[in-house]
Order: sequence, then structure tokens, then C-alpha cells
Amino acid sequence: MLQGYCSTRHSLSSCVIAEENGDMERDYAYTIGRAMSDLQTPEWVGADCARRTLSRLSPRKLSTMKAPVIFANEVATGLLAIWWGR
Repeated sequence: MLQGYCSTRHSLSSCVIAEENGDMERDYAYTIGRAMSDLQTPEWVGADCARRTLSRLSPRKLSTMKAPVIFANEVATGLLAIWWGR
């Protein structure tokens, strides 16, 4: 038998599209909390969304090299869950 618990969740999200020289990219940002006071500000969500979207514009190729890899926190949490078998 499935059971659940009553709860409240609030969220605020943004998705934007940026264009440069005919190339378009999009990304998103969001915040989630049990109470409205737990949410980041709309300004924070908008700025994070803009930063993430603009970082996708004008990609460049890298030559082959050995280099450390830094994962975005959105990717890192998913990878850690896979590695830990969750």
C-alpha cells in the first residue's frame, strides 16, 4: 500500500535563450524550498540563469591534453549518486 504525507513545496525557476552570431543556447536555474523564505531571490535565479546560459555561447575546441576536470554542481551530484549506487 502506498502512503504519503501532506507537505508544501515552493519553487521559482527561469529558462532563457541567448543568441550570438546566429547561434542560440539556452539554460535554466531554479530554487526549491519547503517554505517561501527558503527560496533564493528572483534576482539570484535570474543572474544564475543568465550566467549559465551565457557560458554556453561561443564554445571553443581544446587541443588534446591531460587536465583536471571540474564538474558543475548539478552534474557532480548525479555522478556521485551513480558512484555510490543510489
